Amino acid sequence: MSDRKQLRALRHLPSVFALSLRLDLSDAELGAALRDTRLEGLFLRKTSRLAGLSFLSTVAGSLSVLDLGWCPALRDFAPLTGLGRLEILFLDAEGIRTADPVPLADLPALWRLGLRNPRRTG
Repeated sequence: MSDRKQLRALRHLPSVFALSLRLDLSDAELGAALRDTRLEGLFLRKTSRLAGLSFLSTVAGSLSVLDLGWCPALRDFAPLTGLGRLEILFLDAEGIRTADPVPLADLPALWRLGLRNPRRTG
């Protein structure tokens, strides 16, 4: 989805299996758009403004796949701990500091973690 009108129409759907967003949205805008929607998979693209993940509380009970691999501004990963059903997670490793991914240890269902833009050594 790359159109804000389509995003506003999302609130009329009670359940969405997977959603790919190609909009540069803030944490608050995502939270408002996803409120009251059951969502199993979320794939975010072109989200350079997204620095927080508090919007995840709106889909915490249903989300099993989350792709944040194109979100270079993310710094606060603490809201991930509320995702008890999350099985697959992709992150953009370019800006991650060593202590940032600590909440990943609190994801009981996580079995696959993918990193985009890993730091190269050598």
